[in-house]
Amino acid sequence: MSNKKQLVLDALNNKPTERVPVGFWFHYTKNEMLPVSENPEMRKQNLDGHKKFVQEFKPDFVKLMSDGYFFEPKTAKFLHNVKSAKELYELKPVSKNDSWISEQVSLVKELTSSFVNEVSSFIKNSEIPARHVNLHKKIIK
Repeated sequence: MSNKKQLVLDALNNKPTERVPVGFWFHYTKNEMLPVSENPEMRKQNLDGHKKFVQEFKPDFVKLMSDGYFFEPKTAKFLHNVKSAKELYELKPVSKNDSWISEQVSLVKELTSSFVNEVSSFIKNSEIPARHVNLHKKIIK
C-alpha cells in the first residue's frame, strides 16, 4: 500500500484493501486526568509520546489523546441540584475563545504537524462530546 491514509479511507468506505489498517493509542502522561492548566509539563509529555510512537510504530492511524483536558475548564458553568429540565437552559457553552479550547487546537495542530501526511488521525472524548464539535470546527477553519 503506497499511502497509509488512503488505506484507512478505503477500509472505512468498505473498499477492497491489501490489509487491515492498524493503529494503537496510549496516554503519554503519568496521569491523564490531571488538569494541564496545573501541570504544564503534560503538554510536552503528550507531544513527545505521540511523535515517538508514530516514528517507531509507524501505524496507519492514530488517536490523538487530549490528556489534561478531560474535564470542563474552570470557566464552565455547572448546575447543582437540578430539579427540572427547564433549568438546563441556564447552561452556557464554553466560549470558543476560551484558552481551554484554543490550547487543545494548538496541541492538535502541533501533534499532527509531524505526521499529518503519513497517517490518519482522530480525536475522541466521549465524556464531553459537545466540546469536540467546537474543537473540530475550529481546526477545520
